[in-house]
Amino acid sequence: MNGIKADAQARLDQLSMENPEDIDRIYYYKAAIETCEGVINYSHRIAAHARELAATEQNARRRAELLTIAEVNQNVPANPPKTLQEALQSIWTVESLFEVEENQTGLSSAALTSTATRCLRPIFAKAA
Repeated sequence: MNGIKADAQARLDQLSMENPEDIDRIYYYKAAIETCEGVINYSHRIAAHARELAATEQNARRRAELLTIAEVNQNVPANPPKTLQEALQSIWTVESLFEVEENQTGLSSAALTSTATRCLRPIFAKAA
């Protein structure tokens, strides 16, 4: 998301409200930046909640899981994933936002599989 956000900001910086041909693109790039910020904030909220749960968790194994969830969500999808777990979490975070946006209409397994395959290919190649 940070990469997309930076790209959108760079393109936005080249446009001018004084040029009528740029106006639609200005609103588009502003919306893209705002969307990226929203996705990052959502992921950070998941991380914060996982840390809160970990603080009161009695089971050491579950506490470690919650802290891992917090660490992963603090990094992705804001930044490129470094591990398979981060890649899967990044995909799930973004896909879960589609669920919210589309009012629980359901995820298409074909779309999810396509997204996962495309996103995970570099991670699998690196691990091989």
